[in-house]
Amino acid sequence: MSKSPASIQSTSHPVSLPAFSASTLLQVLWKHAHPHLTPQELRWLAEGAPEFNCTFAQQLERVFEGVGCLVSSDGDGTAGTLQSHHDVPDLLFSHATQLGLIGSMSRIGGDAASLLQRPLN
Repeated sequence: MSKSPASIQSTSHPVSLPAFSASTLLQVLWKHAHPHLTPQELRWLAEGAPEFNCTFAQQLERVFEGVGCLVSSDGDGTAGTLQSHHDVPDLLFSHATQLGLIGSMSRIGGDAASLLQRPLN
């Protein structure tokens, strides 16, 4: 008999977890997955994360620059959907999440590279 997720109860003690975000999700998954990854998978992460981060950071740079230009060129300080001070937090929280992902990917890529350099016992 299969249990639905709602009916599964943990019998272990509660674990203290960080506040949920995409960045912390990656860190928690990495913590549990990395001991089980093959050298090929570690190499994939070590090589892929920096390239992904570079591309993602360049995309964010273009977006921020474009938004900055729109706001700067508008006479009353608003641009597009940034019509009030209530719109700005959503934009900033979105970019904070994206920057957090870049940071987590950097840490994971670096950790993967370090694990590849360790001598096997």
